[in-house]
Amino acid sequence: MAERPAFKRATVVAISMALFFLSHEFPCTHIWLGYLANYHSEAVGRRTSLSWGETLRSAQGDRLFFANVVPTREINVSSIVAAEKPSGVWETYTAAQVGLPSDNIYSLATDGSNNLWVGTDKGIARYDGQGWSVYSVQANFTFAILADKNETWLGTDAGLFLLRDGSLIHYNRSQGDLPSDLVRVILKDTQGNIWAGTDKGIGIFNGRTWVALNRANSSLPNDVINALSMGKDGRIWIGTDGGVAVFQSGRWTVYRSEGSGLASDYVHALALDEASGDVWFGTSGGLSRLNEKRLFRKWLTFTPDNSKLLSYNVYALTLDQNRRLWIGTDRGLNCFDSKGKWCSYTPAQGRSGADSISGMVIDKDGNLWLRTNGGIGRLPASVVRN
Repeated sequence: MAERPAFKRATVVAISMALFFLSHEFPCTHIWLGYLANYHSEAVGRRTSLSWGETLRSAQGDRLFFANVVPTREINVSSIVAAEKPSGVWETYTAAQVGLPSDNIYSLATDGSNNLWVGTDKGIARYDGQGWSVYSVQANFTFAILADKNETWLGTDAGLFLLRDGSLIHYNRSQGDLPSDLVRVILKDTQGNIWAGTDKGIGIFNGRTWVALNRANSSLPNDVINALSMGKDGRIWIGTDGGVAVFQSGRWTVYRSEGSGLASDYVHALALDEASGDVWFGTSGGLSRLNEKRLFRKWLTFTPDNSKLLSYNVYALTLDQNRRLWIGTDRGLNCFDSKGKWCSYTPAQGRSGADSISGMVIDKDGNLWLRTNGGIGRLPASVVRN
């Protein structure tokens, strides 16, 4: 193990000046150093520990402060500290910080053990709450991840991969398994069937054989599949580039912008609120809601013109434990609750580290993980719950 360099006098003086300034200008400030050393401004006058590391970080309110302490080796996982400020902080994880295969993030998922899985254009990574593990896949892009019990399904530009018991099984078009090798989204239904949405329809796998659905043999409005979601009633909702399809027991219902209240036929995301019966659609024309239980106003659409929605382009949706809807757009993050209250997180507000949110997932602890144009973003559970 390499010997840790001693702090030189000039370094100690610089740190002391920074701590003195921050403690007087921003009372109750927490300052985090590499390798989890914590300096708290209320401890001025008492002895505090100082550990070897690279980054001096302090946080107060919505402000973040960074200063280089010692130019050392590359930051690793143990030096990344999640500091939860009183008003919450948007945390960003990048390849340079934590060793992700790439900053180009294409998919996020959590498994039953609360691990976070990340798909990139250079492989996949798994975060277990302590550190990151990286796995290589025989594909360039990982567009979808389904982590279920002891198996993980990967949707890539080279087909579908199943990671189970340390082995990797590959399904692709050339073997007659899939309608296309470009797998964009994955769903597992209540019967255990795997639905693989591609750019040329859907492949359904029952564990033995595959069945293909497309515009030629079904009522799919379009073969480009962007989103799949299953309700408790067994219906499967399908978001496409040509509208929404609902499938159950061989029966189809199709919604298009013409003839319904759907904001646009380009449907990027779905979210089902089982308690209220609301089905939410993220589209290229805004955020639409369908509630089939209502006698009036079954459809409702939100846009930047009639609401606080940040953009017409809605790419990601998820519901938290309080049934608040989180909305990822190309101009930041929105949230919307059942009482009609909106919130927003944008770089311009200083409340986020990225403007484009194209995917999200909430883990068992309530943290909101986001796929952004600047790496992985995270809103701590304390912020999500408020």
